[in-house]
Amino acid sequence: GQGVIGSFEDMERFPWPAQADLSLEHVERMARVLPDSMGVIVVVGKIFTPVWMLLGFEGFGEACAFNPDLVAAMFQRVGQLQFDCCLRAMKIPGVVGLWMSDDIAYGQGMMVNPRILREHMFPWYRRLGEILREANMPFVYHSDGNLWPVMEDIIGCHFNALHPIEPKAMDSRELKAKVGDRLCLLGNVEL
Repeated sequence: GQGVIGSFEDMERFPWPAQADLSLEHVERMARVLPDSMGVIVVVGKIFTPVWMLLGFEGFGEACAFNPDLVAAMFQRVGQLQFDCCLRAMKIPGVVGLWMSDDIAYGQGMMVNPRILREHMFPWYRRLGEILREANMPFVYHSDGNLWPVMEDIIGCHFNALHPIEPKAMDSRELKAKVGDRLCLLGNVEL
């Protein structure tokens, strides 16, 4: 349906959190109690999911067709917020990597045209991936579904691993043969 944001006016009125409002205290506490030989991989940074949820999935689809400037502004707002939060998380002593959980597909295919993701979501992940690669920290991507249409985009964002590789959506042997030298494959357990 329709979400809480349907226009630029709604977007401006929305109570967007400031970085100071986004607590990473639980990560800091966990990192403090881990043995020296362990580290925390922080699950943070959804970009696509908050955009469509705030617009509502129907509202998101309509905006992609009839109000692409609103879609671009939403991705910019959410992307910057998440990007900055990820940078903060990376600086916490004991954090050794990031895990992005942002579903973009389902069993039979993509939730939206890959062009939308290439234009608005993947650039944020690519920037993060470059920073994580420079810091020698692992970068894991989670999305359910059939990701073949954007597999090269995922790899191009410098992700080190892909999760969950749903058995009903992608064949793990085919994935290993085609991209296993560029991605660590995690999961492939039918739930």
